Amino acid sequence: MSQPTRGWGARLRWRVAIGSLIAALSIAVGAAAQQPVVDARTDPAAWAGRTVLEVAVTIAGQPTAEPRWVSLVETPPGSQLSMLDVRTTLLHFFNTGMFEAVDAAVAPAGNAGGVRVTYRLTPAHTVSALAFRGDLGLDTGELRRIVLDRFGAQPAPSRADAAAEVLAAQLAARGFVQARVTTALETDPRGRTTLRFDVAAGRRARIGKVSITDGGLPPRVRRDLDITTGAISDEPDIERQLDAVRTRLRRDGHYEATAIARPSPAGTSPAG
Repeated sequence: MSQPTRGWGARLRWRVAIGSLIAALSIAVGAAAQQPVVDARTDPAAWAGRTVLEVAVTIAGQPTAEPRWVSLVETPPGSQLSMLDVRTTLLHFFNTGMFEAVDAAVAPAGNAGGVRVTYRLTPAHTVSALAFRGDLGLDTGELRRIVLDRFGAQPAPSRADAAAEVLAAQLAARGFVQARVTTALETDPRGRTTLRFDVAAGRRARIGKVSITDGGLPPRVRRDLDITTGAISDEPDIERQLDAVRTRLRRDGHYEATAIARPSPAGTSPAG
């Protein structure tokens, strides 16, 4: 589903700078739509003002009379059909977050010019489980936490590609600079959907060269920076070290002190 995500070259040079969305009328709301869209093949004004004789709500094609859904209908039997009320009802359903698409069909009913309004709801499919396969690079638990933190325990299938991009970016930050992540959805006979991530982390990059512009950095602070040539490239670890440097400098009175790491590709030597 997702396209492989490219990273940097395999060898990095680190520069550390320290300084200061069949009915005569159909209206639908889908996952990509924020407002109802009227089917352009018909004239909705032809139905406006007609008496609503019947109202039905269906979920996945099955009629439902559950109060929590019926209570959202703004076009009850006996009312005069208002397109605004139809649109409002659709938005009520959609905004519950329980449906990935909602559709209202208006058709003639009875012999006195009345109409029947049917609200057709398509349940939103969510992911029941996550799975990781391949050369993961990081621990399965860590990859799972990255997805859960950003997309929740039951991400929508439509977010699969976005989740893959986030995983690839996090792998790159941890030194797997050529990591590729693709996704697939698997549904078992019980209807449970698993989002599977196929990961090709690749070899881990090492730091090729460290250049420190210290602007008068005290020797003891510089000695505490454990960022060395040949070390595994790990942005979170480097950022933790720089945060400690910033804290120490500000504590010593250097209140405008900054510490920034700027990686740049250099060569092709991966970590062994």
